[in-house]
Amino acid sequence: MLEFPLNKKSMAVTILVLLSSCGGSSDPDTAPMMIDELPVVEVPKNPAGCTNVQYTILSADDNEEADPEYPAANVIDGKTDIKSRWSSLGTAQEITFDLGEVKSVGSLKIKWYLGAERQASFSIETSNDQNTWQNVLTESTSSGRHSGFEQVDLNPSDA
Repeated sequence: MLEFPLNKKSMAVTILVLLSSCGGSSDPDTAPMMIDELPVVEVPKNPAGCTNVQYTILSADDNEEADPEYPAANVIDGKTDIKSRWSSLGTAQEITFDLGEVKSVGSLKIKWYLGAERQASFSIETSNDQNTWQNVLTESTSSGRHSGFEQVDLNPSDA
């Protein structure tokens, strides 16, 4: 399970989450990867025994405080247009993704609503039982410079 607690007021987000076991660069000076279309996951030449895999997300749920026009299910519908997004109402909102079984997670890609016009503050937690949560990214901020997908590297964990 992955959980995204959002910290900004009335934050709307379009997220296509691509989870992989390895992630991207560990160089903090490297800008996030930005793309405008659905990402194609390329399998690297097995660095340190790692293989990137795109995981299927079975469901997306929130704490039922989302804008009814933009429910959590929109996040995983495969569309990237402005009408297909999740929008929370207020601060400290969460969206949770179910991977169906425990998987190793090291990165994801997020497309933020109005991503080129504003920044979103967020944290990411993982759990393999929905009771015990592990912070894998704390108090991060989107770039605010791109409307495409941003790669977010996480502390590797099982989710």
